[in-house]
Amino acid sequence: MTNRGLYIVIEGAEGVGKTTQVELLAAKLREQGRMIRVAHEPDSQLELTARAIQNITKDPRYPMNTKTEVLLYNAARSQSLEVVRRSINSGMDCIVDRSFLTTLAIQYYGRGDVTDYDVINNIIRFAVGDMYPDVLLILDAPVEILRSRIKDDYHGERFDNLDLEFLSRVRNGYLKEAELRAIPIIDSTQDIKLVSQEILTHITYARQAATDKPVKEVPKPTDDVRQTQASTPRTEEPVIKSSASFIAVLNCMSSAKVTCVNLQGGSFLYYRPENFGKKVLGAYDTIIKKLLENHELTVKGYSKYLATQAIRNKEPFSIDKLKAKSIDQCRGLLPVCTLLDIETGQKPSELSEETTKNALADLFPHIDSEPSKSEIKLLSHTPRSEFEILESLIFANSDQSTASISRLVDELTYEKKSELLKTCLGEESKLQDITYTFNVACEFGQLFDLLSASGGNAVMQDLTPRNGYDVPQEVESAGLGELYQQSFDLSLELYSLLQSAGFESQAQYAALLGHRMRAKLTFNYEQIKKLIVSSKNHSSKTLVKDIKQQVLGVHPLTWSK
Repeated sequence: MTNRGLYIVIEGAEGVGKTTQVELLAAKLREQGRMIRVAHEPDSQLELTARAIQNITKDPRYPMNTKTEVLLYNAARSQSLEVVRRSINSGMDCIVDRSFLTTLAIQYYGRGDVTDYDVINNIIRFAVGDMYPDVLLILDAPVEILRSRIKDDYHGERFDNLDLEFLSRVRNGYLKEAELRAIPIIDSTQDIKLVSQEILTHITYARQAATDKPVKEVPKPTDDVRQTQASTPRTEEPVIKSSASFIAVLNCMSSAKVTCVNLQGGSFLYYRPENFGKKVLGAYDTIIKKLLENHELTVKGYSKYLATQAIRNKEPFSIDKLKAKSIDQCRGLLPVCTLLDIETGQKPSELSEETTKNALADLFPHIDSEPSKSEIKLLSHTPRSEFEILESLIFANSDQSTASISRLVDELTYEKKSELLKTCLGEESKLQDITYTFNVACEFGQLFDLLSASGGNAVMQDLTPRNGYDVPQEVESAGLGELYQQSFDLSLELYSLLQSAGFESQAQYAALLGHRMRAKLTFNYEQIKKLIVSSKNHSSKTLVKDIKQQVLGVHPLTWSK
């Protein structure tokens, strides 16, 4: 059983030195041989929902009151803490520079316009559940020092009025919570090395104190928080999972093993098949690590490019926002084996799948070497005519036969039928019978977003680098095109190696999220509505726009309401 890692949180007001101490702690723990993941709560590189929510809360175009902020931050927190859970369950130490205390310090103590402490605390307890940190420390410094450190920050973001009174309320909020919850306070005005050593001492004690006691939820302020430093090692192992309609190979991981690559900007978990053998596994590890290093270099390079553009155009910018945009832009460089947070599906019948492939090979002996072009095309839709929906609605509200209703509708003018249909379209239950099937060739990451956002059904071909990829124009403009293409060349090299070694299905782990994939997708009315609503928050928004135009073309009355 994998030893559980520690969930470590370094808290404190802005400007107190959290980022510096997190970096130092990560380096020291890596020197001790620990696997480390550095995260920024409440968001996550691979947690799309948490990142989308955080982008909204930071964007000044979306004004919101403090109640809305509290709810949104805790919704994102609930999502991203599952990434933390999977990391520590795999044996990694997860270091985070924010927690639920930030919500209390800023929204409750700092703003002061939401006065019901119990309500906010209950929302936090609901969002966090049993994911209370194993080690929670608060760094502290006088407000004058905080102000001097952050006077140039927060340009273009919501928190842009950090006056001394506000900072004082936030700082006092942290100190009050430390008193109520028995959280250690560290003076961050000391020498950086002394602060780092004090933090490391707390980590050492927490690791030594780890027992098999049950994990507690976020304690109320009157609870003895120190009792939560001991947590139960989880018995489950991290697995690569998939919905039942997803790629077959992603379903076969009931005994999956993962490993960690520590990079300068953080850590990645990826799946390592145990059946590869020492030589193949060595090549697999080497190339996957190189792919992850390339991804990190591209993210850094693109962030620098965006910052340079902003400075040149005299535009305000935030480093965190630029990094988040860069991560989104470069997500296509991540290999499929890093997808560790997809829902579970059932293991397919490998014998049946292989038999089918052998039979089809006789019909299609030659490989289609022409790479797919990115496209989405409507293949079929039910019903063929929108007025068939009207007939169903009338049938449910009358005592006439189907034939009689059909004759009645046929005798109506087009204008009258349109008027009746628009009147009846409020009955959403009848609209669930409407379905659309599309032929899709797009990036695997986009396909993943489409299915995650909608819950649609999919019939997919195997993922192969031979279907091609696109280098984003923005990446070319940043001078990163060669590095981007190098990753896809490495992916093809590893894919070919695994296939030649007899691991044809598992070779798909070598493909990148940016590789194109072919599939047939089927959505009902409600699922397409979900896609349209959520399309601004994921990478497939261009595909969703095409979907909307095509369904509007065949069912204009249904989709123009």
